[in-house]
Amino acid sequence: MIMLANDTMEPKPLQSASIDTALRRFRILVVDDNHDSALSLAMVLTMMGHETRTAHDGETALATAESFHPDVVLLDIGLPKMNGYEVAQRIRESAWGTTMFLIAVTGWGQAEDRARSAEVGLNMHMVKPVEPTALQAVLADLHRNGNGFAPS
Repeated sequence: MIMLANDTMEPKPLQSASIDTALRRFRILVVDDNHDSALSLAMVLTMMGHETRTAHDGETALATAESFHPDVVLLDIGLPKMNGYEVAQRIRESAWGTTMFLIAVTGWGQAEDRARSAEVGLNMHMVKPVEPTALQAVLADLHRNGNGFAPS
């Protein structure tokens, strides 16, 4: 289950994404210093029909976000070179990053971690391991709300 502000959201079955050809396809940057985790998640997202890129440290994440212009960034917090909070803050300070939907995907799930995520401009905070169906539900919600998402 995903916490969106004070609401809860139940994910839909994974197979509905492959059947729903009208689902909007997003450009998604997956950032995680665990290479296997990043590549696995990117592969799942690619199978859902999304275009993906991966990065494994904060500096590369920032450079990739600037050149790739993803719609969605899935951002680990505990990264080398620059942590995820710093990456999110720098993305939000850039003209090209103000409308990206930023999601913390991290093992850090305490109240202060979630508060810090909101402070730096992350739209959502998800705690690992994130189920593909939960992520699919978030992306489906973004699809329903159109592409005009902005930081909360």
